[in-house]
Amino acid sequence: MERIDKVFKIVFPGKDLTVDEGTTPDEVEGWDSLQHINLLSLLEDEFGIQFDVEQIVSMETVGDIARAVRDLI
Repeated sequence: MERIDKVFKIVFPGKDLTVDEGTTPDEVEGWDSLQHINLLSLLEDEFGIQFDVEQIVSMETVGDIARAVRDLI
């Protein structure tokens, strides 16, 4: 989660942001579809992984993202 949190802080700079597995896009100012793609792209770079379309469309919380990352590393 620490590395995922780091990526969130890069994508959403200047916000006092701490995410946990229950955090949703509605709770993060600026987390729209474009920022979601930026977030996933940086996570792929950070972890050396590649999400598939099925994983991307099923991500509704930070926990979903974390599980997808864990499944791929």
